[in-house]
Amino acid sequence: MPGQTAPSFPPPLPRSFGSSRRTLRPSRIVVIALLLLSALLAGEYVWLHARQEARAIAQDNERVADRMELARAHLATQHWEEAIRHLEDAQAIERATNREVIRPLLEQARRGQAEALLEAAGLAIVHKDAANALRLLHAYTVHPWATNLDRAHLLRKDLERATSSEEAAQFLAHLSEDALALFDKHGQLTEDAGLHTDGARQIFKDTLRRHLRKEMQHRQARREVERLAVERRAAEHARQIARLRAMPAFREVSAFMAQTLDHHHERQQTAQRQEADLAQLFQQLGVNDTKEQAAIRADLMGNEGQTNIAESVVRQRAAIKHAYRSSPAFNAADRALFDRLVDEELDKLLKMLKQS
Repeated sequence: MPGQTAPSFPPPLPRSFGSSRRTLRPSRIVVIALLLLSALLAGEYVWLHARQEARAIAQDNERVADRMELARAHLATQHWEEAIRHLEDAQAIERATNREVIRPLLEQARRGQAEALLEAAGLAIVHKDAANALRLLHAYTVHPWATNLDRAHLLRKDLERATSSEEAAQFLAHLSEDALALFDKHGQLTEDAGLHTDGARQIFKDTLRRHLRKEMQHRQARREVERLAVERRAAEHARQIARLRAMPAFREVSAFMAQTLDHHHERQQTAQRQEADLAQLFQQLGVNDTKEQAAIRADLMGNEGQTNIAESVVRQRAAIKHAYRSSPAFNAADRALFDRLVDEELDKLLKMLKQS
């Protein structure tokens, strides 16, 4: 408007180069924001992951505790396999932090499992189940937690012997006839089989019974063979005696015996007549004393007859043996028998003469 002065504006401020350099560009703001957001998200992720990990460990610890409780219950009832299974499952939970108590319980369960095998083998022996007992003993000896291996080896050796057909046959063959008959009739053994448990001894008796008939058949066969051998020897001996008696040298024995007996009978008859005469003489002389009669009888009759016969037998005995040794039919293998036959015949002659 006329007469009015124009308004005045302050002059523009000069541009400051320093403040324009400190002003952030939009791109930088975005980058910084993204970095802050990333850091925030990363922190949140780490926190969430740690929380999840802690929760998972707590859950795994609970799983270990549950399996430990089940394992202890099975240990209390000696259910070793179930206890081992639960303990091994617990041991396989890797993130659990309470697994340090598993190892001693697992060792206890494995030792119990091993000893249960040995105990079961002992019960099988008591019930005469040799096959099952041997299987259990083998399982025990290869078990890494077996601690009584000497006992197991002893039982296994006993069972192997108690079930051995060869051992049974040898034992039966060693028994006497009376001992074998006692076992056959009453099942009693008079000899120790060298086994260490009653169960093994009972199993061995069963093995012996299975082989008893065969042993008795063997013995019967041996007895029959021995009987036939005795009969053969007796027949051969009889033939040998008959052959020796038929020899000329031995026939002299029979001839001498017959002749000696005839002479003896003649002397007896003569003595009887003389005794009658002496009795009449004693009566006539009035000799009644027996001692005086004996003295008179000795003076009149003597005993030259008996002495002459004994000396004749001695001479004839030597002569007949010498004749056989000098004969062409002499056999050194028959010498002893021939001498014995001669002695038997002549000794019989002397006995006959003494008794008559």
